[in-house]
Amino acid sequence: MGENLIQVLPLSAFEGGELRALREAASLLHGLVREGAQIVRGNRAQPIDSFAQAQAWLLEEAKKGRAIQRFKGLGEMNPEQLWTPRSIRKRGACCRCGSRTRSRPTRSSAC
Repeated sequence: MGENLIQVLPLSAFEGGELRALREAASLLHGLVREGAQIVRGNRAQPIDSFAQAQAWLLEEAKKGRAIQRFKGLGEMNPEQLWTPRSIRKRGACCRCGSRTRSRPTRSSAC
C-alpha cells in the first residue's frame, strides 16, 4: 500500500525556524500521557498510551457516519471532461464567451 519513507533530521533542524514551535510543543506535551490515560468523546472512551494513539482514535471517531470521496485529478479525466465544468454539465447549459465586449455572455443549452 505504498512505500514507507523514514527520514532522520538532525536536532539542529528543530532549534530555529518553523520547526522550533514543533520542538516547543513536543517538550510541553512530553510526559503528560501516563499509565491509565484515556481519551473521551461523547459517551465513548478509549485507553491510550500516547498522543499519537489519541489522535488516531479521534480521527477514526470523526470519520464515523461520513463518506470520504476522492475526486479525479486533471491527469485522470477524459479530454472532453476538461472542457466542461461539472456544474454546467449537470444543468445542461454552458456559457458562450468570446472577446470582451459590452454585451454579456449568452447561455446556450446546445454546446
